[in-house]
Amino acid sequence: MLQIPGPLCGDEKADEIINRYVNQRLIGLMSDILSDFDVDTAEADPQFQEEIFYLFPENYDKDKQAKLFMKLYHLLTDDETYVPEQVMEYVLAQLLGLYEELGETVQPEMPKRSYVLEKLTEDFKADGSKNPDAEAIEYLEQLENPAEYQDLIFWDWDFALLEEYKEEDLARSNPVKLNGTK
Repeated sequence: MLQIPGPLCGDEKADEIINRYVNQRLIGLMSDILSDFDVDTAEADPQFQEEIFYLFPENYDKDKQAKLFMKLYHLLTDDETYVPEQVMEYVLAQLLGLYEELGETVQPEMPKRSYVLEKLTEDFKADGSKNPDAEAIEYLEQLENPAEYQDLIFWDWDFALLEEYKEEDLARSNPVKLNGTK
């Protein structure tokens, strides 16, 4: 399971519900791509490799793409939490971009939605919000919509540098210096 920066809610149980829901949505996006392939053999399937190449930076080794995609898929389905590698974050960002392009407006409702909404409302009240009910509903709707995940699931945006640099170069350097800021 992807470890999402957070917590997203002050209540541990609600935070766990949100994390699981977000992970299930990400698994769903990956499953859509995998739907025409056998999960157990997709990694070795040349058609699968052609299907996913656009999710990776141009300079990422094509021979590694299917293996990394399947590793990410299996990590998302695991109960253990993990912080993704930069290339995995890049792939997730590409998937979310595709989802956003589809413009889906109907989202599956989060399990135990009323409990999560109650806890989010409590958080907004505790933070001194003038309209905690409305803000909690708006935040919950964002949590239910993968088009909003770009600002939610990433620890930082260093993975965006993979467009220009190889992951090995980023690992040996300070990404802040590479993009010209400091």
